[in-house]
Amino acid sequence: MAITELEKMWEDFNLVKIENGTLKQPFYNWKAGTEVINILDWFNSNISDLFYCNRFSKVLLEIIWLAFGDIPINNDDEIETYFYCWEKGTYRFDIWHWFDEKLPNGLAVDFNLV
Repeated sequence: MAITELEKMWEDFNLVKIENGTLKQPFYNWKAGTEVINILDWFNSNISDLFYCNRFSKVLLEIIWLAFGDIPINNDDEIETYFYCWEKGTYRFDIWHWFDEKLPNGLAVDFNLV
């Protein structure tokens, strides 16, 4: 699949109805009920710069944020496992800043963390 096709597919994915972290409707090869995390993993492995360049819907960002909460962090505030585009050892706050940049009002406001 060409990059332009994948990018179009990504744009379409940002419009898909999602409920409780799963697809509410079929999307390409995925059935309704598929966990969005699995689809995000697929995109990340097929478009290496996806997590740096493309715009995300707030719903997708929230799903990634919630999954980030399950990632182990060491005493140096580094993630202890690979997580999407971030390598093991990435500083936790670098990932937080990435979310801040992607969300229109920042992480604290858009996800009610204040």
